[in-house]
Amino acid sequence: MKINQILDLVKVLKDKEGRKAFSNWKPFSISSFYMARRIKNLGIPFKTIIDGGANIGQFSRSVAETFPEARVIAFEPLPDITEILKKNLSGSPKIKLISSALGSKSGKITFHRNTHSHSSSVSSLNEKYQSSSALPFNKDYQKQFPEARNAGDVEVPLVTLDEVLEKETLEGPVLLKLDLQGFELEALRGGVKTLRKVDFILIETVFKPIYEGEALFPEIEDFLRSEGFQFVQVLDFYKNDQEEIVQIDALFQRSK
Repeated sequence: MKINQILDLVKVLKDKEGRKAFSNWKPFSISSFYMARRIKNLGIPFKTIIDGGANIGQFSRSVAETFPEARVIAFEPLPDITEILKKNLSGSPKIKLISSALGSKSGKITFHRNTHSHSSSVSSLNEKYQSSSALPFNKDYQKQFPEARNAGDVEVPLVTLDEVLEKETLEGPVLLKLDLQGFELEALRGGVKTLRKVDFILIETVFKPIYEGEALFPEIEDFLRSEGFQFVQVLDFYKNDQEEIVQIDALFQRSK
């Protein structure tokens, strides 16, 4: 654990709700704990939360505990990570797990396991779990972070939000969260019908590419604006060693 994680953990343990979450939530992530709190502070009683890119369940657990009345639908493509996800979220009947990647079409897709993850830089206690993406690392990014490399490929199922959620009852208000390591725009393109039922979108997006072919924030914003959403605020951000903000968790709201 890095020094910034230790300091963040101390901060959590000084907080009454933080101590309770640290003791009882499985898995527990500092960044997801604070993210769920920021979402709660919006004052929106979300009844459906879609977690695209669930990993081992950090965000799903946080929002399920923060919004106990909400139904959570979680997507995770890697089979071994999905098994951990199932164990972590067992006993949570309001959470539905779907072991597939999200994209603009259905089929199969090759996922690249990566040995470097931003999770260690944004105060997650689950840094030992690799990140993965349908896209290879950007060459400039890999020069900046030489420890970032491919750790093997795996073929996984690929689905669209529209085909999976077409017959699902999405009780509103609905929050869609996407953290797909550069594949967020493809998932949005495969979810145009679903977006009509969504009230808020929380999406991880970048200003400098981490992955080859990754859509940057302006392209994401343009697409969502065309679908009736407006950018509201930044809920979290990541800086590089030069103190430049290169990645944000951006919140969009359906225009009234």
